[in-house]
Amino acid sequence: MTRKFITFAAVALSTSAMADTTIVVQYPYGELFDGLQKQLAQDFEQAHPDIKVEFRSNYENYEDATQKVMREAITNQLPDVSFQGLNRVLPLYERNIAIPLDQFITEEDKTQNGYDDSMMSPSRFDGQTYGLPFAVSMPIVYFNADLVKQATGESSLPNSWEDIYSVAAKINELEGNPKGMYYDWNITGNWLWLSLVMSQGGDILRDGKVAFDGEEGQWAISQLAQMHTKADMPDYQRRSAERSFGAGNIGIYVTSTSNLGMFERSIGDKFELKTVQFPEVRDGGTLPVGGNAVVMLAKDKKKQEAAWKYIKYITGPEGNQQIPHFTGYMPPNQVAAQSLDAFYQERPNHRTAVASLPLMDTWVSFPGANGLKITDVISDELHTVVSGERAKGDEPKAVLVEMSDKVNQLLN
Repeated sequence: MTRKFITFAAVALSTSAMADTTIVVQYPYGELFDGLQKQLAQDFEQAHPDIKVEFRSNYENYEDATQKVMREAITNQLPDVSFQGLNRVLPLYERNIAIPLDQFITEEDKTQNGYDDSMMSPSRFDGQTYGLPFAVSMPIVYFNADLVKQATGESSLPNSWEDIYSVAAKINELEGNPKGMYYDWNITGNWLWLSLVMSQGGDILRDGKVAFDGEEGQWAISQLAQMHTKADMPDYQRRSAERSFGAGNIGIYVTSTSNLGMFERSIGDKFELKTVQFPEVRDGGTLPVGGNAVVMLAKDKKKQEAAWKYIKYITGPEGNQQIPHFTGYMPPNQVAAQSLDAFYQERPNHRTAVASLPLMDTWVSFPGANGLKITDVISDELHTVVSGERAKGDEPKAVLVEMSDKVNQLLN
């Protein structure tokens, strides 16, 4: 063990000594990505001893990532490479911060290395690509099979929200006071609010205005209300909910596939963890694809060349295939994904997300100067429902009307 450590240290020192270009990289969600990012950087530096990857401290979430980049663009303190939510590349294009990547991508990359339209189009604006997807996720349901079996006699979960609320209510009655369920409603970018609306075939925006205020939105906000009134969902902060689920104190947890690696590590052998697909996606319904894109911010030509080599490695077939080995995310590069068939066959919890991919649709970005503020407005309004403050009677529908009006004003 000691010999291996000394060898690794020597390689790291040698690589650092040889490097003549350093690129600064910043990414969010250290609890999800630290292991993966460090491994990718190590592998990249060994293959490119003239380039050193230097990480800044993690962004807290995707909103934090975008806000910091927009501030740093003013003070000229940008990292060379930044990881942004798939719904947050648009504002960096609108402000002329992100560098178009098409100039670096060859025809061979497009035909042999996985840089097809599915890789290029999510962050394409006015015919140019300003980000490449690095890791993608889908909304799924995690559950503590031990608690579910104690409550129902079955170690499986039904596929309707109404029945899930019933299971959660039974878990609430178990000894030890576990909580029945938590829906990660306040996840970044209102992602799980959009998931409910889109699962019913609803649009989020239409002709520059809110489109989630119709029948699908009314259904969606009714589900959030019932999570409080029927399942007695606690008003937790999401980090507290993650810890509580990992400790075995929540029975059902609806969130991103991205949490799978973290949950597996925190749960260990405390209980049996299972996953199922997002419930009640009707014919024609879709789900927003989550995850992040890697964006080049470097202005210096030499830095850009080094940054592109790094970006190409981590989004290409070799680097991208490492993603599910460290996280619950999936590789968007289809060449990388095709090499993982055996991995997914052996891991049913990971396979749940892959089975959801046919439902994948755009994670809508609210355009204009108020895009980030709109996210906060939606979150604040939804909290009045999930907290129970406005969860009964016609109040949820009234919240939807008020929320839609506020968002439309900010879209003007």
